[in-house]
Amino acid sequence: MAASTYHRGVDALFSVGSAFSVGSAMTSPAVGALALGGALLLIALHRNALTKALQAAPVVSCGEAAADPALSKRVIVTGHVRPGPEGGLVGPVSGGVCVWYRVEVWQNPGSRGPTARYRWDSGRHFTVGDATGEVRVAARLIDRHLHEDDITAGLAVGLLEWHVLPDGPQREEIARLRRAGMRIRSRRWGDYHRITEYRLPADRAITVLGRPRPTGSGTMLTRTRSVCGVSERTVDQLRATARATAADTRSLPRILLYTGAALLAVSLLLRLPYWLAGAG
Repeated sequence: MAASTYHRGVDALFSVGSAFSVGSAMTSPAVGALALGGALLLIALHRNALTKALQAAPVVSCGEAAADPALSKRVIVTGHVRPGPEGGLVGPVSGGVCVWYRVEVWQNPGSRGPTARYRWDSGRHFTVGDATGEVRVAARLIDRHLHEDDITAGLAVGLLEWHVLPDGPQREEIARLRRAGMRIRSRRWGDYHRITEYRLPADRAITVLGRPRPTGSGTMLTRTRSVCGVSERTVDQLRATARATAADTRSLPRILLYTGAALLAVSLLLRLPYWLAGAG
């Protein structure tokens, strides 16, 4: 009798331990599914918001946007990039003519030493014009995304040209950038750098989704609290792409979240007898 009871107890413990192992093994895929589903849900929400904004925002001319900053909370303007009153600019790394540029310097990227990132923009705005007039556009909109291809890059890459220098000491380039006003600190002898210049050429076709804001020298299209940005694509192209990508990601986040939640619940239920046995 005692031996039989003992064996039943061992079998019960073995069964509980096996269930605990299975439950533990299910935790990682459950958490992975929840994390991926959450990330895709954020992307889907952005795509849905972009689709609604592109459909709802009125398309106005540059002249209308410049004349009436109270036109709407968010408008769409199409036209071509034009030089400002001061004329064209010259990229300090490439020497290319443009209306706006950004220089990024990574100091000691990787593991060779202390890493630092420096960024320098040529100005806060550029000008967009059409047959009706011109309106200023905040350069910050270049960092916002109206098309799927720009999400990974973090910039409206279709509008820009860029010049990348290979990793290395780049002492002459660093000295030139310092003379141009870019503050780059020397950390140690042997520092090496990765230097990239992004520039916006004149006459580039552009679509702008932004908020008209009055300034001391006229109207400027700038950021909104939600969706905004610039692109080289037409309004119709942006709307079609936004609708398609929003439809593609509408169901997958829900499937992953539901699956992850179900796996996590099962894993907890399988481990519950083990915890109760330990508590007892």
